[in-house]
Amino acid sequence: YNPETDAMEENELLTTLFAQYKEECDIYPSIKMTAALHNGKLYFNLSNCILSYELSTGKVEKVKEYNTVYGKRDKSVAFGGMGFSVCSAGEADLSVTNHPIAALTIKDDGKMYVSVATNYAFISGKSAVDDLSSYGYEFEESNYNPNYSTFMQGSDSENSTAM
Repeated sequence: YNPETDAMEENELLTTLFAQYKEECDIYPSIKMTAALHNGKLYFNLSNCILSYELSTGKVEKVKEYNTVYGKRDKSVAFGGMGFSVCSAGEADLSVTNHPIAALTIKDDGKMYVSVATNYAFISGKSAVDDLSSYGYEFEESNYNPNYSTFMQGSDSENSTAM
């Protein structure tokens, strides 16, 4: 939407990224398009990109594209999937390439926080849930359930974890 012309306008970048997003939803069931308002701009995620929408002009810009993302795990965090943070390649326990963004937020400190979708799971690399020889998250799962869309629907699928 362009507030200067009061009309909807097609945006090739948004059209391309939305098509990617629709395909990614089958593989990464927890991804959402989320938005955060900060200093007159609406920031939102679509596929592996963060974009901004200037409220006064309607201008859309790509802020950042997440191509290869490296993650380090803090094994002291009780919920394993919540123990990952983005780091440099030299510090990484794992990496993902061209994964979509699961969600974003801008907190009171003015910093943007982003979750990158993965299919790493607590069980990945364990022989059983109580296997203490592994912390899990050793590889990405590939037994996707395309009918699964959210943990709140009672599914026992472990399709995804965000980093």
